[in-house]
Amino acid sequence: MTITWRDIINAEEKEERRLVKSFPCGVSAYRQNRSLIVVPPSEDWRVLSSGNFNGGFTSSPSAVFNSTSIGGTAEYSMMGKPREVHLEYVEGYAKMLGMDTSTAVGLGTAAHMENAAKGSVTSNGIEVSAVITGGIRGNGGRAGDPASFDEMERVMNKSGTIVIILIIDADLEDSALLGAMMTATEAKSRTLMKLSGKSIYSKGIATGSGTDQVAVMCNKGSENKISHYTNGSELADAIKKCVESTLSEALDLQTMMNPEFQRNPYLIISRHKITEMDCHNEIRHPFRMSTLKKGLAELTKDAETSAAVSAVIHIMDEIEWGLIPPDAGTSACKNILNAVISGPSSKDPVLIKRFEATETPAEMLKLYMAMMLFNKASEIAAAEGSS
Repeated sequence: MTITWRDIINAEEKEERRLVKSFPCGVSAYRQNRSLIVVPPSEDWRVLSSGNFNGGFTSSPSAVFNSTSIGGTAEYSMMGKPREVHLEYVEGYAKMLGMDTSTAVGLGTAAHMENAAKGSVTSNGIEVSAVITGGIRGNGGRAGDPASFDEMERVMNKSGTIVIILIIDADLEDSALLGAMMTATEAKSRTLMKLSGKSIYSKGIATGSGTDQVAVMCNKGSENKISHYTNGSELADAIKKCVESTLSEALDLQTMMNPEFQRNPYLIISRHKITEMDCHNEIRHPFRMSTLKKGLAELTKDAETSAAVSAVIHIMDEIEWGLIPPDAGTSACKNILNAVISGPSSKDPVLIKRFEATETPAEMLKLYMAMMLFNKASEIAAAEGSS
């Protein structure tokens, strides 16, 4: 029996809305079923949205909502279908929740609303708030990556969408709303850059995902009038701070994307398509599997190894971008890693000779990581032998 999205909507029981956040500007955020619903306090508000459902400019929105997709075969039943099918699903779901589908603005994601982050920043008397869900491990991409989606043929909601609902307690003209959306997008990309979130479509650092959406709400009844917006203004600075801090929390909640997790050296090198197994296959490690697993656990948290690997990866990026000549970059990578090779592996003449013979940064990184695992396992084996 095939389950469709219609079956899901018909089976899903409508829950009562519960308040999860009241912002000082009067805007309230509610949870209901698979949605987080942001409701303005009056008809004076306006929204600019990049989402599919009532996207663009909307005056007097009754709500701006972000919904978790249904998943499984029911979700797949919409893939490959015309855009109208997806909109029909969103409209049916919104009606089930009791929303006015003519004035509600909808966005969607695979992230769970329990992992939504909420934050606020006040600058020069203007309150900027954000409600954000995010996770890019399944759909991270970089502007300029090869196309992976045909918008004329299908609507797909891949795992890994960042949805930003930005709330500004000020009266912004059209151009200022567009400017605020641009600033929020730049802040999103900056946050991913700081965390070295990777694109799954290239070797680059992700600037977002293929299905990201932004909605910017503003208060047309506010005495604060913004007609001239620039990316260097105090309002722009507040937007950047609010989006960066709130998105960082959302990424951590949804996928544990935080500095501690991201500094795993195996995760760092995976952006250049070097796998953990690629590294392990460089050496036939003379240790028990239990010892290797303990060594691996220590290596994934080793900050010095991560620092060395990060330096080489950055040089590899600049070689690919054409900023550094390949010969000079390769030589610099070898010098960096050669300077930090230590422990038992640095005293093994065969391993050292093999490292000296490597010709590309990728080969160096694979052998270097294998040698570092050799060191960790050697230390653990020695400690266990003496205990």
